Amino acid sequence: MIEPPLSPDEPLRLQSLRATNQLDTPLEQRFERITRLAQRLLQAPIVAISLIDADRQWFKSIQGLNVSETSRAISFCGHTILQGEPMVVPDARQDPRFADNPLVSGAPHIVFYAGCPIRASDGTNIASLCIIDHQPRAMSHEDLQVLRDLASLAESELAAGMQTAAQQELMEQVDATKRQAEIDPLIRIWNRASIFELLHAEVARAKRAGGGVGIIMADIDHFK
Repeated sequence: MIEPPLSPDEPLRLQSLRATNQLDTPLEQRFERITRLAQRLLQAPIVAISLIDADRQWFKSIQGLNVSETSRAISFCGHTILQGEPMVVPDARQDPRFADNPLVSGAPHIVFYAGCPIRASDGTNIASLCIIDHQPRAMSHEDLQVLRDLASLAESELAAGMQTAAQQELMEQVDATKRQAEIDPLIRIWNRASIFELLHAEVARAKRAGGGVGIIMADIDHFK
């Protein structure tokens, strides 16, 4: 196995990644839609938007696999961000970079991989949109274009920062370590304490603006 080397612009790359305020944040439908589309259009059992942090890859959105992060040292996407174009691995078992990778020899048993770099506004590669299969396959020109297009959509969403003002303020007030404790690890949404903090901020904002606040409460099979 060959570990992905650090990017030549690693300090700037990490600064750009963290400036997005997306690490250790709840699931968002704007990213879930992209990975679901990729899964259907490219017929891939596993699809992920992977943010490459200093020593881990953290999944902003992932379909077909119930994990939130893996080590950067064993990541395929860590190699992808070093390139300007999509990286395609037709059969990881035959590739010296990945043949004895634990993600190949063990679960989730990656055989095919294709990833497209996702750039920050300054041009640094901070993430990847990838598709994974359990059998060898190839990518047509049309497939590669679909992957590029969906990666561009993810890129635009990362740049847009479409969060509520209260969520943005909350994330700016806490560092990444504390933010992990603010998110429920099972369902990847704000936990009870964070929800009340957001509620108080929105109520205060509504009072200042002379408006109101709408609240929806849902009880799903008594799941607290």
